[in-house]
Amino acid sequence: MIKDPSYWRRELIKTAEQLERRQHQMRWNEISFSRTEQSVMIAFYGIRKMLEARKASPRVCAASVRCLEYPRRPNSGAEVISPILQAYFDLNHPRKRDRDLLFVCHQVVHSYIFSIAVGYSSGFEGIYFASDRLRSKCLFFVGARTLIKVFRMVGIDSDTGFSPWVEERLPYHWVQTAFPQPNPA
Repeated sequence: MIKDPSYWRRELIKTAEQLERRQHQMRWNEISFSRTEQSVMIAFYGIRKMLEARKASPRVCAASVRCLEYPRRPNSGAEVISPILQAYFDLNHPRKRDRDLLFVCHQVVHSYIFSIAVGYSSGFEGIYFASDRLRSKCLFFVGARTLIKVFRMVGIDSDTGFSPWVEERLPYHWVQTAFPQPNPA
């Protein structure tokens, strides 16, 4: 459980700013790809933790994310074993879908496929992803502008209330334990 979501939210704002700069970055190397991957993964993990800990407003909890969904090619084999996405998914016929934020968080955090998309004459374009469970059915894409918008929306979200914590000093360390909040519904 997250004790104080303000720290997580600040990091989401920083990640949104980093991704905004990456949209204009023309030269990419392994470090650029790795840092972008880390930032996006940690951001979605943080959002998921805030949603599950009820540390987000109802507006954020009900938010949806515009995705492109690519169907799996019928005769592409049982296992995705190559990094060539076109071999497994029909990238020419995407479907626009609005998916709830928690669904996207789960897909990214549990991704079997995760790729950073960078344009030939532009910078960061977005991410392709699919969880271990859905990789045999479809591939998702979220554009850079949408990612930035989502990270900013959650980053500026107001606190939703107090969660009681108990501090305890044990012989070798200090512990803070959270108690679950009652369900408001």
